Amino acid sequence: MLIKLYVCITGGTVDITVHETQSDGSVRELYKANGGPWGGTKIDEQFLNFFTDIAGADVMQEFER
Repeated sequence: MLIKLYVCITGGTVDITVHETQSDGSVRELYKANGGPWGGTKIDEQFLNFFTDIAGADVMQEFER
């Protein structure tokens, strides 16, 4: 028996699935894909929020321009 954990990190989400390979070569899904808003775009959003807290909204608006 072999258990595999699959993690898919995309722009907005992270999805996690767990499969078990059976002795006959078939695959059984132990946990269906599930996840939440932890992908790259959410990290980007929090990074910009962090700098806005430090530098202020006016500075960040100028930076974005």
